Amino acid sequence: MLEAAQPPGDMSDTAVPDLVLYQDLTGGNRVSGDLGGGAFDVTSVKGSFFLAAPNFANKVIVETSHRLRSLSFPIT
Repeated sequence: MLEAAQPPGDMSDTAVPDLVLYQDLTGGNRVSGDLGGGAFDVTSVKGSFFLAAPNFANKVIVETSHRLRSLSFPIT
């Protein structure tokens, strides 16, 4: 498990072999992109979750500074 504070902008990542669960610790952020389940464009709620598919190079844009918690689950 990891907690991080991040600036606004492109938070895209390369593909990893894990299933990753993200939790928004701030809320009120406009988040758009694709985490492997199709394109989305939402305003997050504090405590909301985002699930990133394994082996998928995700694309995520966050418009404001934010804090998140992530937990990865190895898929073997």
